[in-house]
Amino acid sequence: MPAGYTHKPWHERLRIPSYYDDPAYDNHPAIAVNWWSSYAFARFEGKRLPTSLEWEAAARGADGAAVPLGGPGRPDRRELRRLLERPPADHVRGVA
Repeated sequence: MPAGYTHKPWHERLRIPSYYDDPAYDNHPAIAVNWWSSYAFARFEGKRLPTSLEWEAAARGADGAAVPLGGPGRPDRRELRRLLERPPADHVRGVA
């Protein structure tokens, strides 16, 4: 890791200061971490981070939508909020 970097999350960027300490968020994704921390974790797990093309393809979905949520304009805020409020495990299982 380059000098001056750490694996600690940016606590000052968290909207919920207890995000990493509260067990209610144990099934939520890691947030406010830098690229080096993500890279190190992926390597530790024997995996890799997606390329920018893979990331974009995943965001567009199977139908290749220009905007992942909400159609041709900005994403629909209600749909985005609904998705963000569910634990990630629900997204994987397809729970509505």
